[in-house]
Amino acid sequence: MELSFASLLEWTKLTVRNPRLASELVKDARLPLEVSVLMIVLAGVVSGISYGILIYAFDAMVAAIDTIDTTTLPSSQGPLLQGALSAVQGVIFAVALHRIGIAFGGRGNLVDLMGVTALVQVVSALLLLVVALTFAVFPVVGGLVALFTTVVFFRSLGHAVNVGHALEDMGKTVAVILLSFLAVIVVLSVLMTIMGIGGPDVASGDLL
Repeated sequence: MELSFASLLEWTKLTVRNPRLASELVKDARLPLEVSVLMIVLAGVVSGISYGILIYAFDAMVAAIDTIDTTTLPSSQGPLLQGALSAVQGVIFAVALHRIGIAFGGRGNLVDLMGVTALVQVVSALLLLVVALTFAVFPVVGGLVALFTTVVFFRSLGHAVNVGHALEDMGKTVAVILLSFLAVIVVLSVLMTIMGIGGPDVASGDLL
């Protein structure tokens, strides 16, 4: 699987149109584990850039509204830290999907789950970048694009887990995803407490 911009753009189009086919192709490609990890790290970098753009756009909006007391707004993590957290989050999430999926009768191995999950995260990160750029210019349109990105993320994630683990029951697929999100929250909370970093922001969109 080539990691050029043109290639990633084509994978993004396919994932949006037919997420199940995209997951099947990636699973059949048997991506090396290090390539999948590299893709997840790439998604984290793009997420960090997007986060920085969103912070800038939000600060500009707040500055334009004199009635908002900026001292009452919650502090945010910087783009570099957010990008690193997104990458770590992505790896933990893929591992959790593998282990919890096995417990629910899944037949996928770690390579399978890393591959299909990496694709979902890269595609979602690219769409998040579009959200950030759009929000910076047209906030209302950016909100609509964000809604579209959220739908794409969960739709493609559901197919990725289902294909990766060869699960026949969509109910089990949903359970695996929900429990994996919970596992990420717990693990990141422990890690960030140990490192002395503020509480994790592990909302669904933060996995993009």
